[in-house]
Amino acid sequence: MLKLSFILPCYNVERYIADCLNSIYAQDLPENEFEVICVNDCSTDKTREVIASVQGQHPNLVLINQSRNMYSGASRNRGLEMAKGDYIWFVDADDMVKPQVAAHLLDMAYADDLEVLLFNYDEFKDDHSDGCNKIKDLFRDTEVMGGSAFAEREFGCILSRLSLLWLRLVKRSLIERYNLRFSDLYISQDGPFAWESLLLAERVKSISERCYDYRVNSQSITADKNTAKKAAVWSFQYPTQIKSVKEKVAGAVPDGVVAWLDQSVRYEVNEFAVRYQRLPAEEKTQYYKAMRAEKGWYKKFKCCLSRKNKVVYWMGFFGEHAFSKAIKRVK
Repeated sequence: MLKLSFILPCYNVERYIADCLNSIYAQDLPENEFEVICVNDCSTDKTREVIASVQGQHPNLVLINQSRNMYSGASRNRGLEMAKGDYIWFVDADDMVKPQVAAHLLDMAYADDLEVLLFNYDEFKDDHSDGCNKIKDLFRDTEVMGGSAFAEREFGCILSRLSLLWLRLVKRSLIERYNLRFSDLYISQDGPFAWESLLLAERVKSISERCYDYRVNSQSITADKNTAKKAAVWSFQYPTQIKSVKEKVAGAVPDGVVAWLDQSVRYEVNEFAVRYQRLPAEEKTQYYKAMRAEKGWYKKFKCCLSRKNKVVYWMGFFGEHAFSKAIKRVK
């Protein structure tokens, strides 16, 4: 019986993937009780070769090669299609799992029939220099409760603090029951999936133990320089994902969660002009074109926009110069 599936989206992680896989194979589980699914998202370095060399030593490692680069959300979805474990652990390929924690986590998950089990982490610098930081613990030891009750009691319905996907085991039957999948956004796919899986779960528990090592990686996608692309996602695509979460969990969550989701949508869409203004001059046109390409955005979110931002948006129809001038005028 497969108890656990590790799912790793992999893109240009040649420097880190061996450490990550070694940490997984340092767990206290027999290899016939877990699987490791690595989804190589068209890496241009030797990521695939490194994974293949480890695969030669461990038959429970599955290597999937994407035919085109589709980002981490689509890679995780591909892993979910293949997964057979009772529980899923989404691990980032530049991080590591702490030694010999998996069996303990699974024992707790099975004993309490958990759908989500949450835990804490440490972080360390990319270059292994001094300054490894123990993060202020997100989670304490709790009893079993529903996911929405957990979000309300432990985090005051502020879901942003519950976005870290790799700090949990999630029961695969929960994922399949609600057909939970990741979006194909360039960034920020983790949060909506993390929120949905938690809020829809009926049996959730957290522990104070640190079971994961997070690498502060200067080469990760969240640290890249393509600020226009990231800003466009946050303004014009990410709000749709938040709205989708609200629709999926409607009627099953506290009013405070709904209010937080509404507030988050309003914040993201009303930042569209501010994000343009903050961009380097050479990236502003790229952002403006991305805005004009989102044809249904205004109709979908006009009820969330302030009066000033509605004016700024409509000035965009007269060209980028008029758009930029309107932003400066209402700032």
